[in-house]
Amino acid sequence: MDVIDRLRQMSPGAANLVLSAALPRIIPSAGGLGIRVEEVTETRARLSVPLKRRTRNHVGGLYFGVQMTLAELCAGLLLLRRFPPD
Repeated sequence: MDVIDRLRQMSPGAANLVLSAALPRIIPSAGGLGIRVEEVTETRARLSVPLKRRTRNHVGGLYFGVQMTLAELCAGLLLLRRFPPD
């Protein structure tokens, strides 16, 4: 049984925690951002990141790179959910 099958057998909350913990290992550059997987369904992926010194720009908002990292991760999670690898 592969990782995707194991995640599908877990409760949604447990699967989200596992994904949140795995993200820094899968994508090292995103490791220090503190990204959390909040929800992944067939049609929606919701991630969050704390607004802290490392993620905040000079006007107090999220760095554009952090926003794009979240967008890319959401798209990737939706693709994996919708089209699991064989």
